[in-house]
Amino acid sequence: MSKSNVKALRYSLLLPLIHLALSLPVIYQEEAFYWRYIPRIQVVEDFEKTAPPPIRHSGPMIAWNPCYEYRPSTADKFIFLVEFPAGMLIPPHGASDCNPTVLRPILQKLKNWIRLKTRVVVLDSLLIFGIATQWWLVGRWLERLLRQRRHPRRWIIPVAMITIAGIVVAASTFGNWRSLELGSAILSLTAFVAWVVLLLMFAITAVRWAIRFSRKARTTTTTSRA
Repeated sequence: MSKSNVKALRYSLLLPLIHLALSLPVIYQEEAFYWRYIPRIQVVEDFEKTAPPPIRHSGPMIAWNPCYEYRPSTADKFIFLVEFPAGMLIPPHGASDCNPTVLRPILQKLKNWIRLKTRVVVLDSLLIFGIATQWWLVGRWLERLLRQRRHPRRWIIPVAMITIAGIVVAASTFGNWRSLELGSAILSLTAFVAWVVLLLMFAITAVRWAIRFSRKARTTTTTSRA
């Protein structure tokens, strides 16, 4: 096995394994804390399903927003910012109505068909699968660059920034590390910026491929007509 193949094998296997090793303890700890409140939340959901619709008044009404005092924990920030693409869709305890996710409207509707414990297990499984898949795809892309003998240094830099930031932020979620809250917040934002840069690089590459494919198709059409 060549040296380049060994490096590619490490990228495709180690990246998902490293980020699963970081994410799984964080998700487990967050869910262990959240799990104790599930029976109480389930009672509220069951009541909302059977309760009659509220009576509308002509005057002003005061509505209580249960997410008004919601503050994302360090674990939430880790999943949303460090594991950005997957965490943007489904963060820890994704069944919660207060999580600011892209799929939040859909997650809110799931309560009509799936009970809370089942939702938490299913959504966390999807989150874990998404984290593993996104890093497997990044590893496969690095493999491709190595097979083409193109040095992937400019791709490795944001990947390394995300991984290093993830290690520190994940460690800060365990124990009472108030002194590290500011540092973990900065590192989480750094990882998010690195993800944005990485996704822009993928987008630019895709545009270049599309332009190249379009030009090749035009050349083939012109040659066939001639």
